[in-house]
Amino acid sequence: PPFTLYNFVKRGNNQELFTNQLPTATAATFQPTSAANSTFTPGLSDNNSYQFFLTLQYNKTIAKHSFSFLAGAEQSEGNTQQSQVRYTNQLIPGVDQFFAYDINTLVASNLDRTAVSKRSGFARFSYDFDKKYLIEGIARIDASSNFALGNRWGVSPNIGVGWVVSQENFFKNIDALGFINFLKIKANVGVTGDDRVGVRLWQDRFQIDVTNGYIFGTTNGNSLNRSRLANPDITWEKKRTINVGLETSMFNNKLDISIEAFQNYTYDGFELGANNQYPQYFGTQAPVLNYRQLYNWGSEFSIGYKAKLAKDWNLSASMNFSYGNSVTDRILYTAGNLINNTFPNLQLFGTDPRKYNTSNYGLRNLGMFRTQGEVDAWMAKYPNYRVYDRIPQAGWLYYEDTNSDGVISDSDLSPLYNNTNAFLSSGITLNLTYKNFSLNTNINARFGGKIFYDSRARTAPSKTRNTLDIWTDRWTLENPMDGKYPRFDDPSLGINSDFWAVDGTMIRINTMTLSYKAPIEFAKRLGIGGARILLTGNNLWTIVNPLPYKDPYTSSAWDYPMLRTLSLGLSVNL
Repeated sequence: PPFTLYNFVKRGNNQELFTNQLPTATAATFQPTSAANSTFTPGLSDNNSYQFFLTLQYNKTIAKHSFSFLAGAEQSEGNTQQSQVRYTNQLIPGVDQFFAYDINTLVASNLDRTAVSKRSGFARFSYDFDKKYLIEGIARIDASSNFALGNRWGVSPNIGVGWVVSQENFFKNIDALGFINFLKIKANVGVTGDDRVGVRLWQDRFQIDVTNGYIFGTTNGNSLNRSRLANPDITWEKKRTINVGLETSMFNNKLDISIEAFQNYTYDGFELGANNQYPQYFGTQAPVLNYRQLYNWGSEFSIGYKAKLAKDWNLSASMNFSYGNSVTDRILYTAGNLINNTFPNLQLFGTDPRKYNTSNYGLRNLGMFRTQGEVDAWMAKYPNYRVYDRIPQAGWLYYEDTNSDGVISDSDLSPLYNNTNAFLSSGITLNLTYKNFSLNTNINARFGGKIFYDSRARTAPSKTRNTLDIWTDRWTLENPMDGKYPRFDDPSLGINSDFWAVDGTMIRINTMTLSYKAPIEFAKRLGIGGARILLTGNNLWTIVNPLPYKDPYTSSAWDYPMLRTLSLGLSVNL
């Protein structure tokens, strides 16, 4: 039905605050759009799948020799079909059903059918001699319908060895090592496969188009359009893993330490960037290739301690640290990018993500003009200096002219730090018990590195947009020397720079649980196996926050804040 639009009176300097008063004249009456332009698009989706899984296991011990063998098979299949049609020209106003539309306007708007299947066989063999020498071998063979015949099967072998040094007689006879209760050295090497890519990319794809097909003269004709080139040679993406480590327990098993180092090499990686090699007038998507290569490596260190503090008081604590990095060794790119000095192109060839990442790309700040005298002195030395085509003013930031053209522009953007990653990331777990009470705390921490104010935090206010209260500490005529942030009209405000970089150290208490376990005698009188009352808090406190205007787990100043939750629960064992 027709409707009338009212525009309420506004007030304020910017005329943006609505009142409850209507103007003397009302707006015109609006009529709804023609029913002939109305559309109705019902759809139908059908999904079915199954999975079959079978395992056989055999264990045997002969004297000091222990054997274990496991074999299994798995098969799965899934089918999905989606269809959608479109009606136009509504004959019965206000009724959103197919019978209310002109049947002669019915067209198919979408039809999609997907069938995937996978078949696997796997085996594991493990052996140890006297709990000192350990060996384990794992092998998988998988077939995926994502690949054509001849490339469908992939093999994933893995072998691991271990040596429990503390079980050796020579180790036990060294008195100086008596504080070590357990010491194990281990190593592992293997290859795994990945088929997580689009289905049936080995087949050509075509799209039937009866409404927007190829143009013949001045009309669109029915068309069979190629939507993607096939790659019949596409096969499994592979990853080789190498891992070496050490595990030890000391001082009557009170102190546990684990150290591991790893290197992963991904090859025959699915390369989705081949479209960059084809001109836009090619008219279809490029094939997906097995081309990308990637290395990533790192180390992990964990330490745990258990102690009896006093009668009925016990403490256990564990902490893990990790370090890692990665390098892209091979990737497809557009040849024209070689001549463009922009960040996406630098990122292609700068293979170290600790340096070549989006946050670490910006202007190199030299300071802030505090007074007009500072501006005049700078302009006397560099008369052609401009910040994004504007003559600098007091209260603006100024930057290094990295390309030496005399002006500051996007051409001066460059990597800012050699490494923005935290030098150490850690998870800490503390558990304190007293009789039937226990308190468990989980802490997450990272130390060092750089993080940057997000772009929304640097957004200037407008008539319809507020800003963060950190901007009360900006440069003003009344406070030119102590303001931390520049003026709102600084033309570089929306450009990233090292001015907006801060130390990335963060310490946060993620969860804390206080629980009470009912005495066994009390539980028996109630006829239950046991009971526990739990009080749990999540997202509790941030002890060190590098960007106090937002939660460290959110990406932007405008994101919905993380919720702090408290829950009370009861666990009963029957």
